[in-house]
Amino acid sequence: MPNSVESLDPLLMHPVRLLGATMLADLQWRHFATIADTIGVDRATLSTNFRRLRRAGYLEVRRDGSRTHWRLTDYGHDRLADHLDALCDVIIRAGQLARDTCSRRPPVPAETGCASPAPVSAGRHTLREARGCEGLSSSCTTVAARRHP
Repeated sequence: MPNSVESLDPLLMHPVRLLGATMLADLQWRHFATIADTIGVDRATLSTNFRRLRRAGYLEVRRDGSRTHWRLTDYGHDRLADHLDALCDVIIRAGQLARDTCSRRPPVPAETGCASPAPVSAGRHTLREARGCEGLSSSCTTVAARRHP
């Protein structure tokens, strides 16, 4: 993973921009409201994020009366593809690190049922609540298998 982190596109790191661009990956025109509804964000949030992508040349807009349609540009498609490849590499590497770290941890004492004194926070859940090391490494193995059959 020599350049994966550097290949991540800062504009596409935001979930709304990533989901919106991914929805437009087929280079077809999509109605703005449909995109907002499909990815589950309000129209103001999508508008703010799409303006940033349009200014950077990733998206183009077409107005048809009161309806607005968006499409990913060829440049935006290339940036999205590079970003998704880099993101997959990072996820696979994270899975490898989780597997390696978990394989070195001491056995879980039977009477306590946990391997560490305190769970490590990972957003709304803890790593232990996310099925511990088994859940982490199997998720990343699944991503790796899909990418490298």
